[in-house]
Amino acid sequence: MFTMYIKPFLIIVVVIALALFTSNLLHGQMVNTNADYSTIMYDSHNGETTETYIYAFYSPKPASLKAKSVDGNAADFEWYRFDQKARALIATPIKTEQNVLTSEVNNLLEDGYLLRIIQGETIDTFRSWVFLDTIKIEEIYSDNNCNYLRLTVKAQYRPNYYWYNFIDLESPQLRLIQNNFRMEWSASDDIRAGLQASNAWQNVTASLATTIDDPAPLKEAEYSVTMTNIFNNKAATSTQKIPYLAVYADFEVLRPNDADVYSPTTDYKGEALYKVKFNSKSINADEYTWQGYGDQLINFEKDKVIWMETSKNIDNEKEYRPGEYPVVLTVKKNSSGCIAATPNKGTILLVEPSKLDPESIPNAFSPNGDGHNDYFKFVTGREPVSLEYVDIKIFNRTGLLVYKYNGLVKNWNGWDGRFKSDGGECETGVYYYIIKAQGWDNITYSDKSLTGFLHLFR
Repeated sequence: MFTMYIKPFLIIVVVIALALFTSNLLHGQMVNTNADYSTIMYDSHNGETTETYIYAFYSPKPASLKAKSVDGNAADFEWYRFDQKARALIATPIKTEQNVLTSEVNNLLEDGYLLRIIQGETIDTFRSWVFLDTIKIEEIYSDNNCNYLRLTVKAQYRPNYYWYNFIDLESPQLRLIQNNFRMEWSASDDIRAGLQASNAWQNVTASLATTIDDPAPLKEAEYSVTMTNIFNNKAATSTQKIPYLAVYADFEVLRPNDADVYSPTTDYKGEALYKVKFNSKSINADEYTWQGYGDQLINFEKDKVIWMETSKNIDNEKEYRPGEYPVVLTVKKNSSGCIAATPNKGTILLVEPSKLDPESIPNAFSPNGDGHNDYFKFVTGREPVSLEYVDIKIFNRTGLLVYKYNGLVKNWNGWDGRFKSDGGECETGVYYYIIKAQGWDNITYSDKSLTGFLHLFR
């Protein structure tokens, strides 16, 4: 762990005044024109509810309390201080003013205060409490490694605030205000280097530390934090720029189209031969190690490495038979020694087992050149899957072989109703077919369900 020294910043001091006044309050109020924060709390005494006003004052302006007469007529004002150490009200007023409309006390200490407003026989009593709150960020410590960046704040703050509700001066009640904090972090740049949409990250936490994990930052950035307490007092600072150490592993799978042009895909399922190439999308990597694992179903032992290459991209074509094939890319950043890998089996190529459905074979076709059903071929949507080769023979009623094909399914365009020997048209009638095949998973298809009668119409 090393210390990142902060830049100079303005120290913000908060002065909090809690203004309490008793149930005999009629329509008068304690006012404070320069408060930065205020809220209301409630307490009970002898079955009656008392409102508690919280005022916040941000330094450098001093803490002050101000009051005005209840009915707008002149009155006498007497200010007293409650000493929290002695747990008693000091008998001598800290300020007295007579025959005025308003009165104010300034430069207050952190203690409770009582105000009496006297108009003839009527006495209205108000109580308040003043807090002097300081929040300051001194340093940010940084623990930076291959797996995470941890930023820890060293700050001056008070975890809790205690005050006395002295409505009953004979037995003042101790009260607690828990000083919770919110930490808001931001970065000067996209530390994920394009892996997230936002240009900055933010973590809100009650603690004074933040861990950026999985993946660790992938780009140099300057980090900033704003610390806000329960009184909405804020202190902000920034670290120096922190270098990136981590490396990120990622890749894309490329599949060919009918024109044999490769492009990225997220569909990792297909039939054999399943052809792919791989492009690295890793960040900060200097070394690349690719490993292709054997399928768990048919041809290889589970998790067996069947190929390994050390290059940024794999441009040579890989061909897969039916099965399940995890592909893992491991990368390294030489300057930091950091290593990262795509999740084990995070990208799994699923090559479908072979299949030849008898229902994929039509029982009639009409090679008349109208563009509809002109070929005897497998039914669209029910084509064979993952076949290595197919053997097709077609005979007329006399047993004469009129057509044959042996080869890859993808290369068979169907029978156009002509003699293969001389190209002449075969007559309308009934023909007999025999189809055999073998899948890339070595399954053979040669049963009686793959033989039958075919009607040719012209």
